[in-house]
Amino acid sequence: MLSEQPDLFGKALLLTALPGTQGIYGFLIGFLVIMKLGLIGTPTGVPFYKVITVGQGWQMFASCLPVAFAGLLSAIHQGRACAAGVEMTAKQPDQAGKALVLAVFVEFYAVLGLLASILLIYRSW
Repeated sequence: MLSEQPDLFGKALLLTALPGTQGIYGFLIGFLVIMKLGLIGTPTGVPFYKVITVGQGWQMFASCLPVAFAGLLSAIHQGRACAAGVEMTAKQPDQAGKALVLAVFVEFYAVLGLLASILLIYRSW
């Protein structure tokens, strides 16, 4: 599309970048887990990690599952929606906004998974 219509780069960029946000959500949850476990952000003189039980470990693992599954499934479907949106934008450039709205609807489920994981991480011990 861009080789034939390079002026549509901005519209295509949004549609191609949107499915990658799920990776950012996973990175954020990983960072929150690392902070919760005390691996970073501890004051000087304090052990650099917290000793947790096996049950707490499983609880932390389970807290990460909502963003993992929501991110995986929504990224696949959002990629399909965005690919169709790029194709639609190539044929009808004035309809790019509609394609973006449809892709954002799928993003909503990834955001729900992110919020569920955040709530579970901070609800645990």
